[in-house]
Amino acid sequence: MRPAVLPRTRRTWTDDELRAAIAGARSWRGVLRDMGRNDSSAGVVRGMKRRASELGLDTSHFTGARRWSDAQLRAAVMESTSWASALARLGCGDNAECRASVRGHAACLGLDISHLEPAALPPAVALGEPDLVHLRNAAPTFAMAWFQMRGAHPSVPADPRPYDLIVEVGPGDFRGVQIKTCISESGEVTVAPRVSGMRKSGPRIPYDPVDVSMFFIVDRNLDVYLIPGIAIYGKTGISLAKYEAYRVGSARCLMG
Repeated sequence: MRPAVLPRTRRTWTDDELRAAIAGARSWRGVLRDMGRNDSSAGVVRGMKRRASELGLDTSHFTGARRWSDAQLRAAVMESTSWASALARLGCGDNAECRASVRGHAACLGLDISHLEPAALPPAVALGEPDLVHLRNAAPTFAMAWFQMRGAHPSVPADPRPYDLIVEVGPGDFRGVQIKTCISESGEVTVAPRVSGMRKSGPRIPYDPVDVSMFFIVDRNLDVYLIPGIAIYGKTGISLAKYEAYRVGSARCLMG
């Protein structure tokens, strides 16, 4: 069964009245007011818009809440060579908000604004080449991103601890992670700190797996190892070549 079709509301205005009102108004609300209609009547507005379209009436001079009409925008875009010039023609300030509004409306109208854009993109920020000397400083940030990308939740302890990160690998399951780097070609990594208060020549004491359950290690090739603390328990140094089974990825993209 077809749905009932409601009859259109009978018009109480003529085409000539509509033409005159559109020519003298700057918005559809203005048209309604000029024709003595309720300016909040959506049904009447739809009827007028439909009839204006059927008659091919031009409404490009309507500005609504804007200071400029579609016709003025078209002219400003065509006659300008920069956004600053186009905005000045429209009486707008040259700021981010005005640019965004005008650019967006121009896009809705399908206007070509390519000639208003900068001729070339600004130069890229010049930075130095990647250098392994910075690996030690970069490793903690990379370690946090590595864990986060795998759904774990790393955080930095507020007070000095045997671990560099505390990582929640599951609900209520927290693991201490010690971060190490290795830039030597031998692949030898020191995995134990010196006795507190001792000089450089002092003895090293291995980490307790209860405190450090994982070692996150990045080598000179930017290969990443995640070695369980229990796997190197009692050691003060290791050779990464013997722990290939714990290589979990690479950070080579950091070198560009």
